[in-house]
Amino acid sequence: MNHILAGNSLAAEIIPTLQGHRKFIIIRPYVMKDVYGHELQSKPNKYLNDLSKNNELFFSILQYEINEKDMDKEWDLNNEDIKLRECITDIRGTGKLEVELNSRNFDLTALDAEWKCDNPI
Repeated sequence: MNHILAGNSLAAEIIPTLQGHRKFIIIRPYVMKDVYGHELQSKPNKYLNDLSKNNELFFSILQYEINEKDMDKEWDLNNEDIKLRECITDIRGTGKLEVELNSRNFDLTALDAEWKCDNPI
């Protein structure tokens, strides 16, 4: 939780449901207000070090599967390459995040900094 509270995204590779695929989960924190408490108009802010002290944190969870053959592409992945995508947004607070992950029987200890995961997107 320390990583995510500092604004770092977490990720892990998990067991895929399709043969010949790899499955990933990514958890990204964000806030919806600036340091002055004003609502952000454009997009959520992911730089939380100063913002998270005075604002409530939100989280998004992205799960997707990709064919192992597509992992080595030299070009960017597109929507057709990604299978079984699931995205949950606007999870408010760490407690609700833990409930959401536990409801999916996900081992929280498997998460690590996103850059350490072989996550292609």
